[in-house]
Amino acid sequence: MLVLVSQAVAAALAAPAEATRDLAAADRLAAAEDVAAARAAKTVEATSVECIQSSEPPASAAAELTVLPVKFELRVANRLAVQAYQRFARAVARGRSANPTLHAFRRAVAVLAQQDARLTRMRLDFCAFLGDWRGAGWPRDYFDTWEAQKLRQAGVDGALVDRLGLRLERLAPGFRRLGLSADEADRLVTTAELIL
Repeated sequence: MLVLVSQAVAAALAAPAEATRDLAAADRLAAAEDVAAARAAKTVEATSVECIQSSEPPASAAAELTVLPVKFELRVANRLAVQAYQRFARAVARGRSANPTLHAFRRAVAVLAQQDARLTRMRLDFCAFLGDWRGAGWPRDYFDTWEAQKLRQAGVDGALVDRLGLRLERLAPGFRRLGLSADEADRLVTTAELIL
């Protein structure tokens, strides 16, 4: 009986430490994502104006072309941050607490890491995208269609990623019960989400 009580106490004490370690890993991921975003911005901005001009878009595409480089930068940043997400997932996977919140978090992050790894299969070239758009006849909202096709080709299940994102958000109260502040709990679960 004493052994069971001591194991229960040890598990209860380990859970807050694990949540804190996961938060530190999430903070490292967020910093790496910031670096990836800056690198993606440089990459896309270096060619976007020239690519847009050489693709000779019609006036009807002008409104979309103002936001398109930003959308493309986000996708490139996600791809550049894949290795950082994989490191984050490995750090989270080291947890051993049986706490339901931590267990659910580990499961969701493991599945998201599998989806995230598939982003490396995507070929992202802004000029090539514009060529595809022109070839399709410049339809409205083409980026969303093109992106969905690229994600499917890479094997990324967007619906699964969305469902897991919602599950992660529902774990924030559990992290607060483990001792994280509301801000820390929200930061942890939102950083763990994949944004497609």
